Amino acid sequence: GVAPAGAPGLGVGEEGLGGPKEAGERPEEGLPGPIRTEALGAPGERAGGEWRPAGAPGELPAGVVGPGEEREPRGAAPGYGERGGMAGTEEGISPIPEGLRQPERTEGAIRIEEPQPGAGEPTEEGYREPGPERIPGVGDQLLEQVREQSTQALQETLQEVKETTKTVEPTTEKSPTELLKEAGVEVTEGLKDAMKGLHELFGGGKVLTTGLVLDPDFYRKAKPHFKESWKQFHAAGKTLKEFYNYFYKMFGEKVFPYLDRFIHEMRGVLTGELQVEYETMSKSPLVDETVIPANQADATRTALERLVESVGDIDEYVRTEMDYKDMADLYKALAGDQVDALALALYNMQNDSALIEDDATGLGKGRVAASVINWAIRQGKKPIFFTEKPNLFSDLLRDMKGIAKEKEFKPLIMASNAEAASIRDLTTGEVAYRLLPDVERGRMYRQIQQNGQEALGNHSSLLTTYSQINRENNIQQQALRTLAKDNYIIIDESHNASGATSNTGAYMGGILEDAKGVIYLSATWAKDPKNIPIYFRTDISKANMTIPELVDALKNGGVPLQEIISELLTERGQLIHREKIYKNIPMDTFTDKENLARDWETCDQMTEVMRDIIDFDREKIDWIKGFNNQIKNGNVDDVMGVPVEGGIVEEGRKVGDTVDASNFSATVHNAVRVLLMALKADRVATEAIAALKGDPEHGIESKKPFIAVSNTMETFIDDLIESGEIKPKDKFDVNFGQILGKYLRRTLRFRVKPYTGGPSISHPIPFDSMPENLQKMYRDIEKKIQAITESTDLPGSPIDYIKQKIIQAGFQVSEITGRTFIADLSDPQKPVLRMRTEKEKASRNAIITGYNNGPIDALIANAAGAGGLSIHTDPAFKDQRERFFMGMQYELNIDTELQKMGRINRKGQTKLPGYRYFMTEIPAELRPAAVHQRKMKSLLANTTANPDSSLRQKDIPDMMNKHGDKIASDWLNNN
Repeated sequence: GVAPAGAPGLGVGEEGLGGPKEAGERPEEGLPGPIRTEALGAPGERAGGEWRPAGAPGELPAGVVGPGEEREPRGAAPGYGERGGMAGTEEGISPIPEGLRQPERTEGAIRIEEPQPGAGEPTEEGYREPGPERIPGVGDQLLEQVREQSTQALQETLQEVKETTKTVEPTTEKSPTELLKEAGVEVTEGLKDAMKGLHELFGGGKVLTTGLVLDPDFYRKAKPHFKESWKQFHAAGKTLKEFYNYFYKMFGEKVFPYLDRFIHEMRGVLTGELQVEYETMSKSPLVDETVIPANQADATRTALERLVESVGDIDEYVRTEMDYKDMADLYKALAGDQVDALALALYNMQNDSALIEDDATGLGKGRVAASVINWAIRQGKKPIFFTEKPNLFSDLLRDMKGIAKEKEFKPLIMASNAEAASIRDLTTGEVAYRLLPDVERGRMYRQIQQNGQEALGNHSSLLTTYSQINRENNIQQQALRTLAKDNYIIIDESHNASGATSNTGAYMGGILEDAKGVIYLSATWAKDPKNIPIYFRTDISKANMTIPELVDALKNGGVPLQEIISELLTERGQLIHREKIYKNIPMDTFTDKENLARDWETCDQMTEVMRDIIDFDREKIDWIKGFNNQIKNGNVDDVMGVPVEGGIVEEGRKVGDTVDASNFSATVHNAVRVLLMALKADRVATEAIAALKGDPEHGIESKKPFIAVSNTMETFIDDLIESGEIKPKDKFDVNFGQILGKYLRRTLRFRVKPYTGGPSISHPIPFDSMPENLQKMYRDIEKKIQAITESTDLPGSPIDYIKQKIIQAGFQVSEITGRTFIADLSDPQKPVLRMRTEKEKASRNAIITGYNNGPIDALIANAAGAGGLSIHTDPAFKDQRERFFMGMQYELNIDTELQKMGRINRKGQTKLPGYRYFMTEIPAELRPAAVHQRKMKSLLANTTANPDSSLRQKDIPDMMNKHGDKIASDWLNNN
């Protein structure tokens, strides 16, 4: 997992920052990441540090301190001692401005102090428990070794530059352009402007050998010029040493602190890392390790620095706006990344703009949303909260308690399903707020329509879902239109409110225009260009084009243009995106070798029938299409009893209706996907039971499985009911042979498309109307399926099979899916089919509470469980067993899969979760697994495979690639 010497980003040899090597020259090492250690302590408290050589001289990693008097920093840049340390004076050293920490200039050694997050003792107010211990893996250790070597080499190189250049006066007689040409760098107009700007700032010529002080305001002015300069130096293949050397010749030693700061901030871009550690502007501690995409780190930092220029200290700004009595209360409620986001949100709403809170799943957007709602209430408003599902209202109550503002939270609920919309205490399961009765609810809506916010009376806010406004001009739309005027609106899962042509999107655009302030929250805010129009309250509205033109531009520009827009919004402080790191979380792929022979035999048996169905289907389609000439010529009035029109002359030619049929081969991949799921059911059930039992003798504790699936087989069960093969209260013991029967029956349909246009209409094919050869083919396939049905034990409903096995083992299991018909496992030995009530399907919060507090040991979920679930080891939950993600199927949409994974890996958890994907050795599964892992590898830091698995390689080649396409095409052309 470690790039070899010479790889981009490590800067060794020809490809890295070191540049080409001359004969006899020491290889240049690349830029190291920051080095620091962490411990708990109070703000401003000095912790014991250690002396060790690390980093470039003058580099300012997190927690660096210099000599002098103790002082509490304010407004310090991240990584420069903002959580404690010392600043002051010493003979020969100029006073260090408040909020700044400088390294001691001691022969390449710098003082590393442990950052001090929050109150440090459990007895102190505001104390926050540390997160779970993170144990580096082998890959981390190797990478750290490379970085340490790189750090040491870079330190030696730069120390050499500084030491040798101290004996030589800077070259001030030459102009910047002359020095650039001498350095072999192309002098572009942009570089000319950059050098002009830096020359005006630093003045050139005067060397300062003491008092190396960095002024933050001065640095902000110099930073864009450094960026343009590095861009040109890097393009010319110049090394970091040459970059430093040039600026020393120009400006002397006084430029070093500014260069060090610039390189620290740009480390991700300079080293080629995809993610870098997120450094908060707030001094509130981070609860968990948080990263930010390297290409957004600089823009985010710029936005936060501008915010500080406008509001002063971010913590004090948020504390005042939220009316917390002191910093300890603020830090107890919100982590540093949440404070940063909330500060941007409040500032934007105060200045007629909006923030897109785009943090990844599990980073705590809920507390930011709750804080904005509370802040809006303090402004005398009755804010509106939109979200996707009503069960998220309970999450909002949890977050209100988390920020200690639940006493001011008395919401009115706008929803339809009383059970789903009930707001529960997720710790106790008790209902805190209920949906008003129908009559009273309708009366309240009419009052809101007439009187706006005043009609809410004692209610502090209104909570609703997008489904309430998807019908044009209903009473809900009318009421919200009035309520939204001059009000604050919180748009959760904002991608679901999007789409300029949808009822929801068009309506939301209207009410947002009249709102006083807006915040958008979504982990996938711009996954589709059609989502963009809803964000017009940001600077997107300043694009010089109409909404349709903007959407078309984004479609044509693709990902690069979307990235540009994201960076621009980020720099303006209107978008913030951080990510939760999966580093050191166990993640592996388990390949079932034990049942290899069984799986191959079963798969061959099932796919033989699928091939027979494909052959039959092709013959059937050819037979059906044979009717089209007869219809066009007017020779038939019906096809298999269905009236058709034909023989009509239009513009000198005959036209008529056409008939065709769907092609089973186009959907056979779904059948294979379901087959693979069924093959894994027994193994997943066995491993889930093993996880629940643990192994106390060997110190392995019980874990709580979270089993992730995609298919629920609901349409298959519906088909069985429709065909009369089964009905509620019947014995429910279906197998895969019956699934094959469903696919065969589906082929007995055809479609008629009117010649006048319009949609095709599907009709059944009477069996006796088919030619004898087709009837025989069909009957032969039926016999094979009947034989399989009588002999196989491969489950036709894997979810119910797994639930049955877990219950038989003595554990409780539930599911979050949209299924209507399931197995009643009251007696697990005699399952029967039953219908779930709408109330039962809506009782998500009761299921979530049961899982978090212990009665429910395992949970199975499909895409319905990808959003709105917090089932991690939150300290408030009674059941603290480790959560164990068991991936039985991949979601085709990677965003949905990531959301599902994030349900058990969230901010504030007491234990890291584990992840395992299950596979068979069937070749049909290898490609989707390879594609999935390729999508995930840039996001997950510690992906491994079972040693016996075909996925043991970290970079699995995608077997369906452009090279294979060309070879296949050439072979077909030549044969």
